[in-house]
Amino acid sequence: MLFVLASLYVVWSRHDPFEVGAFCAIVFAAVYLATYLFIPPTLEVTSMRLGLLFGYVPLVSLAAVLFPELNPSSPVPVTRFLGWVGLVVVFLILCVMKIFVW
Repeated sequence: MLFVLASLYVVWSRHDPFEVGAFCAIVFAAVYLATYLFIPPTLEVTSMRLGLLFGYVPLVSLAAVLFPELNPSSPVPVTRFLGWVGLVVVFLILCVMKIFVW
């Protein structure tokens, strides 16, 4: 899904100037995904809430960073900031869970 969001961003903003923040968000999401999938330990128990936390929250946060204009109720900088907060907080929760819980 990360690849799909990154591809949509490239297609959607092909005529706009290059944004370093968007590129950093894509790289950060890729690091998050690699940490989630490839760094042990992995979670053997499946839970809907953990799937929502570690699956959907980073995707929605990345979408908020890449496509802030889709949220008309907030200014673009606020939407991007909240997207970054979501990415970083879920990454920190993942790291704590991998180190101390699993």
